Amino acid sequence: MFQSKNNQHLKEQLDELQHTQVNPYSNYKMWLRYEQLDIEAICEAIEKRGELEKKKYAKQVKLADEVETRIKIKEGRSTMKTFYMS
Repeated sequence: MFQSKNNQHLKEQLDELQHTQVNPYSNYKMWLRYEQLDIEAICEAIEKRGELEKKKYAKQVKLADEVETRIKIKEGRSTMKTFYMS
């Protein structure tokens, strides 16, 4: 069938067909990989947010303690910190 000169264009089309086809599973594999990376990034962001919240809370506690100490110093009362500072 392909030996005929009339059907030569069919043979060329068939030969080109294998070069123009794309494996859909490779696209699916890449899509899954990107989804996996997105999920890992979200998990990492949630983890880092927790760490930042802990640091923020520790700084707030420290700031509140320092404010309380300053108020006591202004009022003339002594604290353990001021006792060791002098």
